[in-house]
Amino acid sequence: MEYFGIHWQIGRPWGNHHPKHNCWNAPESVVYKDNVLQLGVDYKPRIFELPDPDNPGQTYKKRYPWSVGYVTSTDFFKYGYFRFEFKLPLGRHLWPAIWLSDRDTWPPEVDIMEGWTWMYKWPFKPESADRIYRINPFANRIFPSLHLGTNPDEHQTISFKKLNGTCPSYLNITGDNVCELIWAPDRLVVYYNGHKVMEETRPNVLKYYNESKGMKIILNNYVTNNFNIDDYIHMNDRKDMCKWFYIYNVQYNPDYKFNPETK
Repeated sequence: MEYFGIHWQIGRPWGNHHPKHNCWNAPESVVYKDNVLQLGVDYKPRIFELPDPDNPGQTYKKRYPWSVGYVTSTDFFKYGYFRFEFKLPLGRHLWPAIWLSDRDTWPPEVDIMEGWTWMYKWPFKPESADRIYRINPFANRIFPSLHLGTNPDEHQTISFKKLNGTCPSYLNITGDNVCELIWAPDRLVVYYNGHKVMEETRPNVLKYYNESKGMKIILNNYVTNNFNIDDYIHMNDRKDMCKWFYIYNVQYNPDYKFNPETK
């Protein structure tokens, strides 16, 4: 498939489900219409047979109730300017993301925009929580981060949670947004609607990305393991909720040169 001049496949690079999660990646949850990529959430149960980690050579069956829109580029990228125009989904226990993953291994990973909704216990009455949730359903949980290491056992995360209170204010929770990534040999920089929210220049961090042969772009609407039928009904019934993660445009310029005075 080709969207925005980039080639994509539905699902993860290695498959369409994760053994620790409760959703899978169905083609029906990916819609491309009028030059807009729509990534949805649907009730579409399916049973998968998975390897049993406790019994080598054995398998077990697991039911995945939710299908989610998830696409991975089959094109690979290294260095340059990335721009994403989008509108966030709204609902409880959602996990939308725009990110890059290494072509051959995991980690490294660059989370350009990763957000969660309704992910913690509210310290006040439910009716108060609901009012605040309507104002900011991402509950101040949206930020960029870096995952690095040479393999999963050496995995480290550098999360820019220190910007936890500002990143959501730089994004339009119910409107249109632009996220940008500049990847140069000497830095990784992320902007939310023109506001710089991450800049990484440490050589010991950048080496994991610079030594990569290239990275894939991944766009996904996702749900956490707390997502349930009440959340699904709530999201579909209310006018101020939307199950779709709208991607209006994805741009990549490999020849972009970073100039701190102009960007």
